[in-house]
Amino acid sequence: MSTPLVDSHSSVLTQNGLVCSASPLAGAIGSGVLRDGGNAFDAAVAVAAAECVTLPPMCGIGGEVFALCYEAKTGRLYGVSGSGRAPWGASREYFIERGYSKMPADGPLTAAVPGEINAWKAILDRWGTRKIDQLLAPSIAMAANGFPLPKGIASYFTNHLEKLKKFGCITLVKHSLKNFLFRKFLKCGT
Repeated sequence: MSTPLVDSHSSVLTQNGLVCSASPLAGAIGSGVLRDGGNAFDAAVAVAAAECVTLPPMCGIGGEVFALCYEAKTGRLYGVSGSGRAPWGASREYFIERGYSKMPADGPLTAAVPGEINAWKAILDRWGTRKIDQLLAPSIAMAANGFPLPKGIASYFTNHLEKLKKFGCITLVKHSLKNFLFRKFLKCGT
């Protein structure tokens, strides 16, 4: 006799669209965009922004976007590349003067100029129906006011707390033994 598969997440069924995210909060934001009349491109940008807040170990505005965008009207598929580039002042000498013989493995000096925001703008300019400030508002509110962290994401912060403290980037407020609230980003820099 075989054991039936048990889903680890509940399915969300809708009549007018589908939103996928590793973050339930981000998925809910995307679903809200569709419910309120936005299209799939609007929802995708809203979800990506929310994931920057709710899944910071995996996503962030310092990231890059590589998107395949299908335009149903024409049947055409488009690629959007939001890959970042090195900051203007990031010369070899800049790093050598700071004691680096190679690129640092972590911290604020590892980031490229973010290409994510420009990719979102390109997607919305071509296919969106909502303004970017409207789509970012829920994520900005979560970042400013805090939100509940799932156990898996909270464990990332607790497991890497010493590394995070090294760069002065975050504050965690412990609510109970199992739950954390991500409160705010502090100024990062070296």
